[in-house]
Amino acid sequence: MAPYGALWLLRASSPALRERLSRSAAVFAAFVSPEEGAALLRDAEEALRRRRYEDGHWDGAISGFREAERSRWGAAGAAVLQRMSCAFPPARPPLPHSHILDLAPHGCVRPHIDSTKFCGCTIAGVSLLSAAVMRLRSVRDPREWAELLLEPLSLYVLRAPQHPIGPYRAPQSPTEPHTAPQHPIQPHRAP
Repeated sequence: MAPYGALWLLRASSPALRERLSRSAAVFAAFVSPEEGAALLRDAEEALRRRRYEDGHWDGAISGFREAERSRWGAAGAAVLQRMSCAFPPARPPLPHSHILDLAPHGCVRPHIDSTKFCGCTIAGVSLLSAAVMRLRSVRDPREWAELLLEPLSLYVLRAPQHPIGPYRAPQSPTEPHTAPQHPIQPHRAP
């Protein structure tokens, strides 16, 4: 895995911030093959099949979602997780359970700060079904922001606590004012 990912998938409020972020935030387009994505989706649907969409999360960060954790994956999923493990520092390997999050068409993830207690020092995720924009804003200086374009089958990596603009609130709610240009993306399930 290249250390900086595809920089065109990362926008920031300034070129200097974008350069600083390139060491702690990255998006890797087409990290997962379509076949691997289909296998991951089957495994995820198996874990989610009895779950209903919920409107409230324990910390208020998510609405219109289903979630589950999974520690055992099929061969394709295990291979993807093995490739993803190189995004984590050797002294802080990935947590044993993967978090699966499925947003309903009306669902959203509100601004929040992920806890290293639950997430570890690195957050890595695969976007499977639709494109999205993850918006990050510095808690120390709200004028500093970044956007990560998460295309289907892409991998995103956020490393903490060494984020150069400090803790992030992520992603941005569509109703909260934001200084970055807006690019609406309609969520959808792949056929």
